[in-house]
Amino acid sequence: MERHEFDAAYARICEVCGMKTQTELSAYLGIRQSSISDAKRRVAVPAAWLLTLLTREGVNPTWILTGGGSKFLFRPRCLRARPRCCWLVWQGRSWSSASGRG
Repeated sequence: MERHEFDAAYARICEVCGMKTQTELSAYLGIRQSSISDAKRRVAVPAAWLLTLLTREGVNPTWILTGGGSKFLFRPRCLRARPRCCWLVWQGRSWSSASGRG
């Protein structure tokens, strides 16, 4: 992978995650910030990042690496815009009972 290809792939990763800094992205991916610096130095997107984005967001690894194809292979049931709701569903609780409304 060449530098400009890596930079484009990294920009697509940040776009799909909604992250702007290495610190935010590392927290989202569950890695150390230094791992991002290492990937930039090696000019390589780790497969683990692609797998995380596929399983969490349904993002197409080919789209990340090349910009080609569909952005998403599937859409996850819960949207990132509603993390508390998703967490409650995962916990098997309803929104109203958790917020004291029901």
